[in-house]
Amino acid sequence: MPVNELISILAVSFAAGIIQGGTGFGYGIFSMALLPFFMDIRHASALLVFSSLTVNFVIFFRLRSFFRFDRLLPLVISAALGVPAGVFFLTAADKNILLFILGIILIAGAAASVFTLPGKNNEWHAYKAGIPFGLLSGILHGAFAAGGPPTVVFINSQNFSRFRYAASVQFVFGICTMLRGVFIGSAGIYTRQLVFIGMSSAVFSAAGVLLGLFVLSRLDDKKLKYIIALFIVAVGIKNITAFIL
Repeated sequence: MPVNELISILAVSFAAGIIQGGTGFGYGIFSMALLPFFMDIRHASALLVFSSLTVNFVIFFRLRSFFRFDRLLPLVISAALGVPAGVFFLTAADKNILLFILGIILIAGAAASVFTLPGKNNEWHAYKAGIPFGLLSGILHGAFAAGGPPTVVFINSQNFSRFRYAASVQFVFGICTMLRGVFIGSAGIYTRQLVFIGMSSAVFSAAGVLLGLFVLSRLDDKKLKYIIALFIVAVGIKNITAFIL
């Protein structure tokens, strides 16, 4: 891989880590908006196992005292069951179709990041809502490492505190990421080069998360989310129009 592409990938990982650390959401969506510019979409999705798991661990470890398992079990189990279906789709579908679907997911994810901040809502049933939202999240996570929107929307509906909300999101993401790593590995997508890049991006992602936790959390959260969302929507529209035209 050319050095300039490697630097670009590491820069994306660092920036995505900052966003995740500062806002609690958006690592996979932001990364998948940019990484396919520098590498095959399947390799980009596989690459995120290393960095995503690192990000999930760093944030969850710092917020572990706020975590509670109640009302999350149906979501977690159904998400875990959805992951292998998503990985199968990633390995079997046409590249152009993957990019088109990713474009739709990017736009939906950007909307979710703006309109699902923790707050008071009507609490959704843990089973009736948790199971379908978990399955959808697991499938999207397995295919694109972008299962955030369904998980975020459901957990937001539980009216958790801001820190419990963030810890819960990272826990679900972490479980899904570990599973997708196993299934992607069994599908034979990984190469030595991809593993090396993945481990390197994990270091840059962790550094970005720490910076985000200490710096960006002091900035206007809403304005930041709008700026990031607009950028991701633009990339999503590009993917969709490229497929249509």
